[in-house]
Amino acid sequence: MDGIDKLNVDLNTAADTLSEKTDENSVKIRRVFNDVYVIIKLIPESYSPSMYDDTKPCTFCRRLALYVVAAVMLLLALVGLGIC
Repeated sequence: MDGIDKLNVDLNTAADTLSEKTDENSVKIRRVFNDVYVIIKLIPESYSPSMYDDTKPCTFCRRLALYVVAAVMLLLALVGLGIC
């Protein structure tokens, strides 16, 4: 019975540590998303490349910014998995 109690304590400690790390990472991820949102909102409304004639002039710029963010996130995921 002593081994099972020790295992239970170890599992509870690991669960607490995992919960704390998850909360810390959640705050970091939200901070990054908020920063990206602010950067995308800073793209001027009046900018529109001549080759695109969108009804909303900033659509191209914001779309491009989102593509760049998606590409960076994919690259980070692949590096994290050890593929790249």
